[in-house]
Amino acid sequence: MWENKYSRTDNPILVFFISRLVRLLPVFLVANLVAAIVQRLVDPSFLSPNVPGWNWIPALASNLLILGYSSLPHSQGALHVAWSLDVEMQFYLAFPVFVALLSRGRSAAFWAAFLGAACVAGLLIFLVQLSPNPRNLGCCGLYFFLGLMAARANWRPSGSSVSVIACAAVAFVAVCWFVPDWRFLFENEKHGATAIDYHHKRIAQAVLAVFTAPVALFTVTRPSGPTDRALGEYTYVMYLIHWPVIVLHAHYFAGLAPLARIPSLLVAWLAIAALSLVVFRYFDQPIEHIRKRWVSSHRAA
Repeated sequence: MWENKYSRTDNPILVFFISRLVRLLPVFLVANLVAAIVQRLVDPSFLSPNVPGWNWIPALASNLLILGYSSLPHSQGALHVAWSLDVEMQFYLAFPVFVALLSRGRSAAFWAAFLGAACVAGLLIFLVQLSPNPRNLGCCGLYFFLGLMAARANWRPSGSSVSVIACAAVAFVAVCWFVPDWRFLFENEKHGATAIDYHHKRIAQAVLAVFTAPVALFTVTRPSGPTDRALGEYTYVMYLIHWPVIVLHAHYFAGLAPLARIPSLLVAWLAIAALSLVVFRYFDQPIEHIRKRWVSSHRAA
């Protein structure tokens, strides 16, 4: 995107950041508001100033601008899945620095090695900690760095190598699922995983993410048609809208046995699909069309 679109505008960094901000914020604000209302209904202590650690300045800033959202306590941030958007926003802020360092001529190789080492160190620091901690660019930077370097080198993994990697990853997940002693690598606390299990899970999934990076790089370098792009944009809406609906479902149906919850879950996901479609069609897409036209208007002559 940077090479083909933003770098060719009259003010690349500013256009890039405003464009990405407008892409993320509108749907986030709608979903975050709905999630806050739902959370308040199911938990009266939510957003209460009497909760220990209440600080309205970072809470307000993160709830409006996403940055810092993953560090908010549960009493101040209702849209828990938005932690990934926080990491994404952090990367957008760091991205101009990455690009500037990697474009410094003869010293670019040094800066590439330095940034790569820093990203590896950040991930290792995250992995060796036994206690859960907020996700941030430090622990996710390596994945962005791999994508950035692949894009700059115009590296496109072959279909055969991607098939082998994808099959190996699926086989690994299947083995973990069928071997009881390894299943915790893909489970959480409510299924009985302990703190040390969670630690091992974090390591295994981080390694798996690096191992399967060529699969992700292969998909983003394939030609994309209008339908594929529309589905990608729709899933962003669905990713955020699903959370408050699932919270409501869990509040009213968590006491049922797993099989007894299936009918209500089907209804919940139908509601999620319908609500997401409404938000996508009548809110997200009109804003998206404006954003794209605005970026195009700033193309350098």
